[in-house]
This record gives sequence, structure tokens and C-alpha cells, in this order.
Amino acid sequence: MTKFVLNELPLEIVKEDRIQQRMHGNYDPQSLSWAKKIRDADQIVIAAPFWDMSYPAALKNFLEFCSVFNVTFKSDEKTCYGNCRA
Repeated sequence: MTKFVLNELPLEIVKEDRIQQRMHGNYDPQSLSWAKKIRDADQIVIAAPFWDMSYPAALKNFLEFCSVFNVTFKSDEKTCYGNCRA
């Protein structure tokens, strides 16, 4: 079992330079590691507060880091497809 405690992870704000790197297939090793663990999970359980009709920014940020093309999802000319087991 893998457990991610978001308050203990080095989650940075996703800024334009990181987006540009990702668009060119340059992912940092930590993001790739997280994405592969999410992709390979049989089940995913998320425990987070739900405030003001939304979930915490740290959770959104973590999910953005884990959204890696050809790891957690792929696409064709029409749509995106998930690669995750769960």
C-alpha cells in the first residue's frame, strides 16, 4: 500500500515554465514516480475535506503533477483516455 500525505510532499505551484517543460515531455522524476504509482494502483482512496464546494488546492496540485501523458493518460485526435487501473 502506498500512502501520500500531501502536507508532507514537496508540492510546488504549477507555473508556466513547468507547463512548458511538460509539453515537451520533460517531467521531473518525482512526478513520474507519483504518476506511475497512481497508474498502477488497484484502488485509490482520497480522504480530503470538502470546503465551499471544492477540494483543497494541494489535492488539485498533486493530481496535476500525476497527470503525465502516456503514463496516466493518452490521447488521439478526438479525446483523452485513462491508463489507470483504478
